[in-house]
Amino acid sequence: MKQEISPKINLETLSQFIIDAYNSSPKKEKGTIQLILKHGNETIFCNFIADGKTVTFSYGELINFDVRLTASLYDWLDLANNKINPAWGVITKKLRFEGDTKTFDKVIKKELLYKTNTDISDPPRKFELNPIKKWKRPEKIMVINGSPRGRNGYTFHYLNRFVKGLEKSGTSIEIVELSEKNINPCIGCFHCWKNNTGKCIQNDDVNTLYEIYNNSDLIVYAFTLYWDTVPGILKNFIERAFCFEYPFMIPGVFKTRHPRREKKDKTFFIFSVCGFPEQSHFDSVKHYFKNVSHNAHIPFIGGIYRSACMFLPNDPMYYKTYNLVLDSIQKAGESILNTGRIDKNIIKKIETKIEPKEFQLHANKYWENVILKKEYFIKSV
Repeated sequence: MKQEISPKINLETLSQFIIDAYNSSPKKEKGTIQLILKHGNETIFCNFIADGKTVTFSYGELINFDVRLTASLYDWLDLANNKINPAWGVITKKLRFEGDTKTFDKVIKKELLYKTNTDISDPPRKFELNPIKKWKRPEKIMVINGSPRGRNGYTFHYLNRFVKGLEKSGTSIEIVELSEKNINPCIGCFHCWKNNTGKCIQNDDVNTLYEIYNNSDLIVYAFTLYWDTVPGILKNFIERAFCFEYPFMIPGVFKTRHPRREKKDKTFFIFSVCGFPEQSHFDSVKHYFKNVSHNAHIPFIGGIYRSACMFLPNDPMYYKTYNLVLDSIQKAGESILNTGRIDKNIIKKIETKIEPKEFQLHANKYWENVILKKEYFIKSV
């Protein structure tokens, strides 16, 4: 169980930052600082003593000091973090100094407190911001089927046509069935970060799969929409990518993210189906993958979203629509391969609207037969 942070633990953590900053400074001066800090009903006496070589932190009251500060613990933290001006702190009576206040700048190198020596730069690239502008036909494609039903599910039933479209140029395509793999959830142990290895401590199929992932130019995430988000096995796979980033924090395109270990240009594409008739059911996964794309530094070039996926192949009245959707999905695969985008007319055909009231009527009759008669109108694909 995580320990609650006490005032003294907090001060000791800050003191280590101050010691590291002093030690990394090219010019080390001498000085003694006495702090009298109030927190609730407690008064903490502590001090920093710099001898020109190093600085030490300890508890206790000093008789001799260069400067003494009396303040609340919170006001001291604000002072150390440059959030309170010393002069204004004195005027507002938040801070009370005795002695030479210049000693603070000599001993506590604020500009060095959070300085890192590691190269953590990984700014957004032109490819990430506009991958279509200089689109190159991907040489290696990884298609990840995240449906728990694998090749027996509706995801693969529709996805198969998309893959046929991708295959027309002879591009190398690796189809991975996550249902056949052993993929544990990320346990948040930080082993891959603490040891700076980028390797997960868990011994399952993820490391092997991510070798394929890292060498691919296009990643296709395919899945059935379960309860407004991706199936659990796919979520586990995505979150295990934790290993392939450094722990440092850097500016992203629109929010903070981590720098990558593998800096290869690639793109994301989403292929999703659901049982409901309205396209709005995909809104949550679109938002989710917008964030996954950003955090992975991998541009999201679009998606295919087909609602009423069970309805079309199982209702004879919609056989024409069913075939129109399949043919359009195959054309979409060809288009993505060659241009990195799908024509709006193809998307319109893939997303051919089914009226919700009509859908509910037909779907309920279908399920009545499944439940009550224990048989299907047409065998489920």
